[in-house]
Amino acid sequence: MTVCSNLGFLAAACLLALSGCTADIGDACSTSTNCSSSGDRACDTTLPGGYCTIFNCEPDTCPSEAACIAFREQISTNPACRDPNDTRMMRTYCMVHCSNTSDCRNGYVCGDVNAVDNPWGATLADVNNRDGRVCIVAPSTASESTSFATGYCDWYGQDAGTGLPDPYDASAPDAS
Repeated sequence: MTVCSNLGFLAAACLLALSGCTADIGDACSTSTNCSSSGDRACDTTLPGGYCTIFNCEPDTCPSEAACIAFREQISTNPACRDPNDTRMMRTYCMVHCSNTSDCRNGYVCGDVNAVDNPWGATLADVNNRDGRVCIVAPSTASESTSFATGYCDWYGQDAGTGLPDPYDASAPDAS
């Protein structure tokens, strides 16, 4: 009877210990349950090897090992397309802090999103924590800002007065 009660206690203690464990921000994952069984963290499977994160973080709300980073604050990294008042595409994620690339998993670099015109088009959302160095996927070798065609983001509408295209009229005869 003593052995059974000791085993039961040990099993209950193990279950309790395992249920409270969550992966760190930036850990590899394949599903969100790899990051947290309670649902407070998610797996971003769009990143190499998955990335445990907290989606839609608010400034200064990430765990101490991470920073809240805003991506696609602008619709494009092309300077002609930037509109400081347009943040409709912005999404925020908790990303793990780093001091150098050796702090990051394979396939990630320690990038500083505080750098002006950083290749990720990201910004630090945190107010109190100003360290923008996080483990992030290495930028592509082809610079997006140099590959834009002339006129990219310029509108050449048919009606120069409104800047909008002429409305489509399904009842109109086909012009072709």
